[in-house]
Amino acid sequence: MTRRKMGNAMLVAGILLVPWAESAADPGEDSRSRNLQLRTVSRPALDVPDISERIAAFQAEETFKRLCAVCHGERGEGNGPAAAALRPKPADLTDPDRRSIPEQQVLEMIRKGKGTMPAFGAVLKDGELEAVSSYVVSLSAEPELQ
Repeated sequence: MTRRKMGNAMLVAGILLVPWAESAADPGEDSRSRNLQLRTVSRPALDVPDISERIAAFQAEETFKRLCAVCHGERGEGNGPAAAALRPKPADLTDPDRRSIPEQQVLEMIRKGKGTMPAFGAVLKDGELEAVSSYVVSLSAEPELQ
């Protein structure tokens, strides 16, 4: 979703959350004379940071699939289409042993490259690099209990 569409969607959501006026008859007055009363409707608040985080995570996953999956595979298991021709083989990013690698180190590997892996520092903006490194770290994270 583009920023403009996201902004429009949030504007519409904001309008829907605004209290609206409802006309109500006062039993002491005739039916032609009515007072406007404001009535608020209880609705859950939009969790904007959560939405932003989800959008960023989706974009990071899409960037990974576009730039990294050819070597690391769609799920990061090191089995992408180009993996067979590479020496050394691409890392299995889902390996639990990778949990000990700090995210900053992962970020620098993505930024500067390592071995046969190209550098993406000139291709991605800082925010994109950080989002992709967070995504890569999440591939080896312990599964969350639902």
